[in-house]
Amino acid sequence: MILRAPDTSDGYNMNIMKIQSVNPRISAIQAWMGQNGANVANAYRVQASSFEEMGAPRGVIEKVLWRIAREEPLMELTTASMLKALDQKNLLREVRKQMKFSKQEFKSAAQNFDKSRHAWIASRIPEDAPDRAALVRRVEGWVKLELAEMTAREAIMEVVDLRVQAGEDFRPAYPPARAERKHLDDLAKQHPGRVYHDNSGRGFLIVKPGEKVELTDKGLQIAGPAAPKPAVPEMTM
Repeated sequence: MILRAPDTSDGYNMNIMKIQSVNPRISAIQAWMGQNGANVANAYRVQASSFEEMGAPRGVIEKVLWRIAREEPLMELTTASMLKALDQKNLLREVRKQMKFSKQEFKSAAQNFDKSRHAWIASRIPEDAPDRAALVRRVEGWVKLELAEMTAREAIMEVVDLRVQAGEDFRPAYPPARAERKHLDDLAKQHPGRVYHDNSGRGFLIVKPGEKVELTDKGLQIAGPAAPKPAVPEMTM
């Protein structure tokens, strides 16, 4: 008898890989939470005042359930185990623990982002720049002060280029009065560092000193300083 490898023309091997890549525990947790959705909703209603007093965020129970369901030794995923997890005393203890974990995770994520942002900024400062370390600190301070909510790598690197070209700090500018969100989005697609949205969602433009921005039929157009007019020689009689 000759054994042949499975025919892959119908995606056989690909399907096997997909099945093997699925974590059965994750699927079981999803099913467990789905089957007990009513109990979770009831826990939110019962503990509403406690959650408000603690400052617990939305979705905190789901985060707690995901965490404890994956801890070793693995718990049995039944209605009884769900009710035990949602018991007032157990739940509030686990919510406090989750909030502590979340705070630590947020702090760690913020620190990692600060490191990444520093690296992105430093990578755009020329190696031969005079007093380069001090320049990196100045530009980084400017980005943190004026563009605190800018997080996209491409936007930060492009805006650093603009700051280096300008040679001085400057503030984001309001777009023209008739400019709409789509105009800002179009400009951001071409030049991410030219558009900045603060934490309230307001849009601003990054315009170097001397540049002008206009809204035309082609969208937002940014032009550099106008060239100085040539001097007119005086007429002598």
